[in-house]
Amino acid sequence: MDDYYLADKSRLLGKPKKTIADYVEQNGLLVPRRFETLSEARNSKLPVLCRSEHPQDYDGVSGLLSSPQLGDGLPDTNDEDELKGFLLGWDKFGWIINKYCKLLKCDESRFKEEISFSFWERIYGSNRMIVADNAIKERYHIITGYHAKNYTTNDEFNNMHISADNHPAYTIIDNGRIKNLLGKIPDTKKELYNLIDNYERIRHLRNFNNNNCAIMEFQTLNGVHYFLQYYYNRLFKESQFVLDRKKNADEKKPLFLRGSTLPEGQVFKITIAHPKNYNYDINCGEEGYFGRMELDDIYFEMMAKKYKISINRSIRLNWIESMRNFSTLQSSLFDAVQFGHLTRSQLLKPEITLIANRNNIMRKKEYDSFLDKKLKIKKPMSIDIYVISDGRNAYFKRI
Repeated sequence: MDDYYLADKSRLLGKPKKTIADYVEQNGLLVPRRFETLSEARNSKLPVLCRSEHPQDYDGVSGLLSSPQLGDGLPDTNDEDELKGFLLGWDKFGWIINKYCKLLKCDESRFKEEISFSFWERIYGSNRMIVADNAIKERYHIITGYHAKNYTTNDEFNNMHISADNHPAYTIIDNGRIKNLLGKIPDTKKELYNLIDNYERIRHLRNFNNNNCAIMEFQTLNGVHYFLQYYYNRLFKESQFVLDRKKNADEKKPLFLRGSTLPEGQVFKITIAHPKNYNYDINCGEEGYFGRMELDDIYFEMMAKKYKISINRSIRLNWIESMRNFSTLQSSLFDAVQFGHLTRSQLLKPEITLIANRNNIMRKKEYDSFLDKKLKIKKPMSIDIYVISDGRNAYFKRI
């Protein structure tokens, strides 16, 4: 069925996070407590998040605005307009809104007028994102933030020791089989299966298109899952073949895979480097991108769902003492999942996502030469890559 909210975005009431949460709770699932006013939130004496709201949040850019906690440097006021004015004055709000509006060619003043906040009780524990695979049935990708399974206060959460047991995790559950690509999940199998059950219950509610591989955010505390957000992502399109042949001599196997191609494979033109001071255009038709997962550039977030393919360059993170025993894949996933929405989107939103060793596409000297030419080139530099993927197995080669 069609999505009720995309058919008429006014149904989101200008607050997609709260509107969807109210709907999910009405259908019997757990959601953190929401407060109708800032004054009510303060009077509760509970830890409260000021969750940013904008009509575009439902199917647009993720992580566009921050959601600070009351008391975390915010003014002591019950005036929501005053609070909004203070938050919009933050540099980290200002520059990203400005660039977003320029790329979208929309009126910045009107965009700011549409920003609001909803007030939620903060639930500690493990924050996670879950999405159904867009090519394989009964396959799910789960990103879990720093584990704080039993922590229930701000001090406990902020002071927890970050170790291999509680750093971010990337888990794939494929037809009930659990595989941790990064990190260790403290949840029991039952708790993880319950998370998937919650995901599918929400996915199949009447107002949503149940063929959509929605990205949902949950908070897990003591084995209990609290729904936080629904993001409209890609429609499911089942893989039409099984790649059971051996790779050819000139083909390479990616370290990580999500998504499928046509049975005969496909050739994609992927961007290697943009010119310095490039006038980015989100309607340029760019098919894909090869490079390190970007943290601070809203352009790549806006393009993530437009990309037919994203090939993320594997890296090593030698600056974290406890992470030196990571494999190359684990280092790359850690780099992607630790920073939140902007990097996670590049894993979960493109039609196809690969993580590949840079040397399997080009040597460092050639790659560096591409980057050096950024000062001289006037349009993006790109290469052609052939990819064949059935959703579980893939090969690629440079053309």
